[in-house]
Amino acid sequence: MRGQLSENKIITRNRKLKTETGVTSGCGDGERGRREVHPAAAPSVKRILLVTYGRSGSTFTSYVLKEAQEAFLFFEPLRPLVMRKTQGMDIIMSYQAVGAQFYEPQELNSSMLSEYERSAVGVLDSILDCNMTSLTIDDYLSPVIRHHEHTKDVSRCLRSILNDSYLNLPHYLQCLIDFWNLCRSRTLRLIKTIRMPLRALFELMRKYPDLYLVYLVRDPRATLMSQRQNFGHSPMPQNFCNLVQDDVAHMRLLQQLFPSRAIAVRYEDIIVDPLEWSKRLYAALGLTMTPRVVSLIRLYTRASGDGSAYQVYRKDPKNTANRWRSTIAYSAVRLIDYFCAEAYRALGYVQVHNETLLRNTNESLTCSTNTLEMLQLPVAA
Repeated sequence: MRGQLSENKIITRNRKLKTETGVTSGCGDGERGRREVHPAAAPSVKRILLVTYGRSGSTFTSYVLKEAQEAFLFFEPLRPLVMRKTQGMDIIMSYQAVGAQFYEPQELNSSMLSEYERSAVGVLDSILDCNMTSLTIDDYLSPVIRHHEHTKDVSRCLRSILNDSYLNLPHYLQCLIDFWNLCRSRTLRLIKTIRMPLRALFELMRKYPDLYLVYLVRDPRATLMSQRQNFGHSPMPQNFCNLVQDDVAHMRLLQQLFPSRAIAVRYEDIIVDPLEWSKRLYAALGLTMTPRVVSLIRLYTRASGDGSAYQVYRKDPKNTANRWRSTIAYSAVRLIDYFCAEAYRALGYVQVHNETLLRNTNESLTCSTNTLEMLQLPVAA
């Protein structure tokens, strides 16, 4: 109860703070004559939004990207929002779970989005702009956020306030100011999320000319199998592949509108040669591949043994990524193939017509005839 009361006090003071200090500013904010805080000009920044599905290689990809220049990584900021919308399921099982419906591929404005999608866009916008007072206490106290390098300090700082019997406003302000300064001091702002429909991103892409979208995909059979093993549940194949097809349709449109800033990457391509693919991705994003980044990628992908399911260290990334093929039931593969045939065609995966092909990991289940433009390695001369 004490923590809840403290949280309510913080939220109330937070609203008042925005008006009195000018931490967020606008034409109608505050009264004339009140002191406003004008932060120092931020350095020139690049923004990257990495969007994918749970258990699709996004932790590894985000760790590779966060080593670029002076990066600030916000890891899974939408988890609290999804938890509220899905009664604790933590992943989007279907668009109905977040109050959305399917549209023909088109550039959607905010009035066409669901309440969840509008809220999610607001969270991402706040982080991309380093507007830390727009986030809620739940956003900062998420278990995912409090264990990651760039967000753990602010989470710890705010948790200590909730444990107090009274609100220490200067302490609260200092938590946010320190986090604000950290975000604004970095030249790369990176968000990794598995909880964002692509059709809700058009306005953010137009608002930030320096924003790059990286859409990371993995074989739906591998993704669903890994979700069930590690999350304890997964969407029905039909629901999941409907989500994928909707994302793919809008990604095509995003690539047409923002051809150099909307980049699709297939995880199975990355693991063939992680270092060369990382170099290619860095080049596409306008990032500099330094010797330190090269060393870290080798450390991640040539480890003495595999880390846990949520770590990035792998002895043999390709073998680890294909392990699902030896454990998944063939009947489950046939079911997923039935519902995901259209998604396979868009992303470049093949259906499995016999169990021998499924178990033979020397045979790739990817193909080059995908209709979504994927990032490719240069063809060797």
